[in-house]
Amino acid sequence: MPHAIAITRPFYDDTTSYLHRWNLEVVKHARITSSSVADLDRKRASRKELESVIKKLNPEILILNGHGAQDCILGQDNEVLVKVGENEYILKNSIVFSLSCSSAKTLGPASIKVGTKAYIGYKEDFIFAYTDGYSTRAEQDPLAKLFLEPTNKIAMSLISGNSPEDSHQRGLNAFSKNLQQVLLSDSSEGYIARFLFWDLTNQTCLQR
Repeated sequence: MPHAIAITRPFYDDTTSYLHRWNLEVVKHARITSSSVADLDRKRASRKELESVIKKLNPEILILNGHGAQDCILGQDNEVLVKVGENEYILKNSIVFSLSCSSAKTLGPASIKVGTKAYIGYKEDFIFAYTDGYSTRAEQDPLAKLFLEPTNKIAMSLISGNSPEDSHQRGLNAFSKNLQQVLLSDSSEGYIARFLFWDLTNQTCLQR
């Protein structure tokens, strides 16, 4: 099992509130499997705090949630946590799962070059649907579940000690299962099939 785990959970808009609430399950699982878990919650999801935690704990697993771009991942209130050309070296020696838009396109390969063991993330925007009225109970949203349950499977698989390839595949399998479920459904939610397919095809696993 991983000796140390760090998880960022910013919370300041609809997207981050959903990721924050869904990742509570990930945090709970991490605390069962590891005696050293840093939950960088809300304001703690800052660059200074992340760099300090990595220096102190040297976490084997990094789960980074939030907005992002091709060359960076953001934390609380859009603060840049990790950026190519600035501090991607802090990911060295860790296995990273980034639930953020596009970061596997540039930041992922750059981090592998400086020694990151593996980087699971998305080459383009990560898209998920959600239902109005669930903002305070996002973890119960049936639409969001179709997208965020597969990503939770990736994070929890890594935390359980499974390989990056296996964890990546578990996420793909979960997306495929949900996509088939939606395609076979007679409900009005069929429109989200293209979003599930988008995430499925843009999820990638990079390794050194």
